[in-house]
Amino acid sequence: QEIRLVELLPGNEEDIIRCKFHRSSLRDKPDYVALSYRWGDASTTANIHLDGTSFSIRQNLWNFLHQYRIHMSQSTEKTIFWIDALCIDQQNTRERNHQVALMRLIYSSVWTAFNHACNKLLILRRAPLPSGSV
Repeated sequence: QEIRLVELLPGNEEDIIRCKFHRSSLRDKPDYVALSYRWGDASTTANIHLDGTSFSIRQNLWNFLHQYRIHMSQSTEKTIFWIDALCIDQQNTRERNHQVALMRLIYSSVWTAFNHACNKLLILRRAPLPSGSV
């Protein structure tokens, strides 16, 4: 039940968005914001640096990360996300299927989720995992 999480690294408004991966087990109950990217125009993209490599993402995900980084610029806390577009290797069918099977646990383990329809963060209560699921 290992997942990738992505840390949004600090930066100035004009800096390229930089992120880095972390591996975590759902058993460790990591704190993260869950965000689904399956919204917006797939043909409009922007680049970020992910573990030092240029990576193309949808423009609206870039907009979210950019605004979130500006909003959190005064915070000293790490900003950790589970974003399916970044945390699941979309080109690896085996990994994608495995991670999709974990999505119920990924979303039920999250403290915070972004509701893109309402453009606001929702604070969620961490639901207990069903017995035998971890």
